[in-house]
Amino acid sequence: MSNDLITNMLLKFEEDEQRKIFSASHSDLYHVTTGQAMMGMLGHKNVGNMYLRGGKNTSYTIMAGAQFILPALANFRFDSEFIDWLKSLKLPDGNAKYDPDYLDKLHGLPFGCQVDMIPDGTVIFPGTIGRVTGDPVQAKWIDTIISDFLRRASSVATKAARLNWASNGEVLFADNSMRRSNDTGGFMTADIAYMCGLVGSSNMTAAMQGDYT
Repeated sequence: MSNDLITNMLLKFEEDEQRKIFSASHSDLYHVTTGQAMMGMLGHKNVGNMYLRGGKNTSYTIMAGAQFILPALANFRFDSEFIDWLKSLKLPDGNAKYDPDYLDKLHGLPFGCQVDMIPDGTVIFPGTIGRVTGDPVQAKWIDTIISDFLRRASSVATKAARLNWASNGEVLFADNSMRRSNDTGGFMTADIAYMCGLVGSSNMTAAMQGDYT
């Protein structure tokens, strides 16, 4: 399944559900708090490395997730609904939790970071696997989004690759209709498993869209 196809599938699902799957709200609240403290650093460049943790006995991992992270970041927006919700949050004394001027600056702020990652399908070991370059507020904010997708996607890819190796030529299918976080319609699990040697998916929509059974 091509990257263009999986991106179109994700965006079509988003349109059908009439929701912004990849808005800036897809992160942790502490990023809002630290972002407010770092607003004075807007315009400066931050460089942060992404690492795969592990010890000397850690086995290999298959890198995966770039094809899902990229459309997520393309849709990265501080949308009105999210900003309005943040403005509604109050401290115990009744005052606003966040500075309205800060939230207004976030509203509509375009994505301005560069993300460099090891290509999908690469065998990796503990160490540096990617880099985010951009203003500190956004770079820190998207760290959670990238980590979330990479953990899920690389876990699926590694398990599928090991199953394929251990099967000694047996036909394997991905039983992935039991979806987890960020796995829109089961597409991510199906596509990555197919990339790593499984011949099909139990998820009917993914099978039809990806032209495999």
